[in-house]
Amino acid sequence: MPLTLVLGPANSAKAGEVLGAYAAATHRGAWLVVPNARDADHYRRELAEQGVVLGSVVTFSGLGEEIARRSGYGGKRVTPVQREQLLARAVRGTELSSLARAAETSGFLAAAGELISELERSLVAPERFSRAMERWAAQAPERASYAREVAALYSAYVRELERRGRVDAELFAWRALDALRRNPGSWGSEPLFFYGFDDLHPLQLDAVETLARVVGVEVMVSLTYEVGRAALVARAEVVEDLRPLAERVVELPAVDAYYEAGARP
Repeated sequence: MPLTLVLGPANSAKAGEVLGAYAAATHRGAWLVVPNARDADHYRRELAEQGVVLGSVVTFSGLGEEIARRSGYGGKRVTPVQREQLLARAVRGTELSSLARAAETSGFLAAAGELISELERSLVAPERFSRAMERWAAQAPERASYAREVAALYSAYVRELERRGRVDAELFAWRALDALRRNPGSWGSEPLFFYGFDDLHPLQLDAVETLARVVGVEVMVSLTYEVGRAALVARAEVVEDLRPLAERVVELPAVDAYYEAGARP
């Protein structure tokens, strides 16, 4: 399990650890995965100025596209406009009572879409979500209508996608990873470095585990984390999910050189 986990507080030289390792591995076709397109542009320029011109810098979405290409997954994605239209069709096609008034408001589609995206990023399929909502409603009968309708909206949306033979961005990444697990040799041997993420959602964790444990390539992940820091306690679960997978855990101390002298304590 060639995973290296790099942990430390803010300004603990995690960048040097990860970007230095990435730069050293670019001759092997290394991939640097960062949170968003702005970060990708920034690190491409910064690394190029340092003479690092090989390798690839991508977002998680870009990594998903490359995994799909190599593993042979060819799902067709909906555009943001098409997705909104499918959400609207799902809402119109679902009998609503508890959510009827909310569904008439301007922000309902966006809220429903974000909930569905979060469920997909959490690898929760409609059937599993429906069962969970049934268990939640069983604890208090007044929840039953609301629980049933929220679950029905998710199921209706997925049916709209299936009817058109399409997937959204989260399903695309999810199914690309499924395809990679079926054909782990399709990735090759290029190492991957995940840098700049405040947290990793389950779909990203699934990618890390699949690449490190199933595919068996070198993976390095850095997270801002230190034991006992209240502001970072929410990140503990992700860190503890990754620890058992890690061949090496690097825990860096704080470095005060980045601060003005009076602020260092």
